[in-house]
Amino acid sequence: MKNYLVKLSKLIRNQNPSTGFTLVELLVAVAITTLVVSAAGFGLAAITENNKKAKVETERRTELNRALDFISDEVRQAKKIANDVSTDLSNAPDFDTTNKTPVLSLQIPGVSQRVIYYVASSSSPWIGPKVIYRWGPDYNSNGNYSNPTSPDDWTGKALVDLVEDSTPNTNNYCSTGWGANPPVSNRKGFYTCIDPSGRIAEIHLRGKLIDAYGNSRDPLEVSSKIFPRSYEIALGGPGAGGGGAGGGSNDGSNGGSNGGGSNDGSNGGSNSTSPPTEVAQCSVSGGILTCSQSTVLTFKVIGSSYACSGTSANWIVNTKITVDTQDYIVRENEILNLTINPGQQVKVASVPVEPTGKNCTNSDTPVESTNTTKVRTLRNGDNVPSVQAFSNQTSVEQYLRNYVSNGKINIGDKDIIYLFEIGQSNTNASGFDLQDNVVLVSLSNPSSTPTPTPTPTPSTSYSIWASSTTPNNVANDSQAVELGVKFKSDVDGYITGIRFYKGSSNTGTYIGNLWTSIGQKLATATFTNVAGTGWQQVNFAQPVRITANTVYVASYHTSIGRYAYKTNDFKNAGVNSSPLQALKDGVSGGNGVYKYGTTSSFPTDTYNSSNYWVDVVFQMTYP
Repeated sequence: MKNYLVKLSKLIRNQNPSTGFTLVELLVAVAITTLVVSAAGFGLAAITENNKKAKVETERRTELNRALDFISDEVRQAKKIANDVSTDLSNAPDFDTTNKTPVLSLQIPGVSQRVIYYVASSSSPWIGPKVIYRWGPDYNSNGNYSNPTSPDDWTGKALVDLVEDSTPNTNNYCSTGWGANPPVSNRKGFYTCIDPSGRIAEIHLRGKLIDAYGNSRDPLEVSSKIFPRSYEIALGGPGAGGGGAGGGSNDGSNGGSNGGGSNDGSNGGSNSTSPPTEVAQCSVSGGILTCSQSTVLTFKVIGSSYACSGTSANWIVNTKITVDTQDYIVRENEILNLTINPGQQVKVASVPVEPTGKNCTNSDTPVESTNTTKVRTLRNGDNVPSVQAFSNQTSVEQYLRNYVSNGKINIGDKDIIYLFEIGQSNTNASGFDLQDNVVLVSLSNPSSTPTPTPTPTPSTSYSIWASSTTPNNVANDSQAVELGVKFKSDVDGYITGIRFYKGSSNTGTYIGNLWTSIGQKLATATFTNVAGTGWQQVNFAQPVRITANTVYVASYHTSIGRYAYKTNDFKNAGVNSSPLQALKDGVSGGNGVYKYGTTSSFPTDTYNSSNYWVDVVFQMTYP
């Protein structure tokens, strides 16, 4: 085209002004002009088309995000999220399931039946192929429920239409053990993944995209991970204690003072997050706490989760309190009361302890409250941090769930919450999640009898079999062998030791081991003072933290065989001794495992679903 324009300009320059353009010259000019205009028109049309596509996608994304935000807000109000919606529908007897696919079921305090989110076909004026609906109490103009106890008046309200009805490309969209709603075979444009405890919901929405000409484009997906601000813990959770004139307290202990129901659905009584007595003239500067008058400081480790790189084990994180030069150690779920004098300097530090037998590559350097990069503080009324926890660990939001009211931190006006990041210094890294250790410091006026020593929370030990259980069979096998059992726990906690049943002819040496399901040794210990018959126990040098609903293997090695056994014991059923479960044969491969050898090794062989009477000692809190 450039050449044509050059020729045209030459023709114009060489044209005799006394003569006009020839017909040929005019036709050439018209042709060139047409080409230029056409090219410009096609470019403009392409830009317009792209703008239309971008506008359609932006509007669609906005609609989906609004729906996701609405659902997320209601999830945060929930006491519990149903892991399996289909079995939870019995708690919503007025909900009609006809031609509906329930996806999310929420138990919300003060609401008489479950709130249900579901997918159904479209009806005018909504556009298909599918529509997401909500069944539950209506909202009034103030954003509160208007009829929470009148399910007869509840109707399904459309939340968003143009919901995709095709199957996503990914095959496994939920983590192992999480509830898939609806089942994987029926997942389409609205599906959820709920963790086993009903604490976390992963919500996925897939919207249909249609261009300006009515053609379908690839679906647009939005998703989010949300947790309820207050939830029901199966063992020892909020208000589980009950009793007394005031009902249960937030920490699950028995109530005592008069009171009604609390915000988290417990029965009232003492509330562990209510502000204590006001104290004056205490401040934090550069991470150091000082007070101008005698003050009682109460230190409580709310939670900690610091993973060992390359393994499934977690570090134990102790909290060190330094008052001038005197150190005190507080472990998870312990409480330490200290009375400090005016002018004394108090520092808080997180001290990671490497798991036994691990070669973790991440940092084991203690982090002090003076580190302004790796330590953050929260005060009463601050916003709750929204930080994604690394590698599915417990998030800051989850740890703080009992210290939140209306989306704000709810502690005493002088209290402080410390958030520690141990492993990462880069604040932009995914591992910088500020939940490696979470510590609450409460301030109060001193009493006549201050308590300067730690007060551990009582801890109960659990095992799969009672000490009164007596096996009948002893193997006529004198070979050295490793014998084990596959088990899991319903809740997070700590394995403190290994047990096994010893018969009178089993007189060798014994080593107890704890393994991951793929054979990584987490801890080991040698039995001592083994004599007679009955259950023998050895404790590890340090407790091993385990994760709920995760398979582990407990085993012991005997140098002489002669072990107790019972064939087919795991064939038709496992052993449920809450919170521990010995698995039924086939749930995670065969159960009742062994491996012959003169040295201890991971047992993988099985025979007739046999029980070799190996057990663990488990505690929910750090002992």
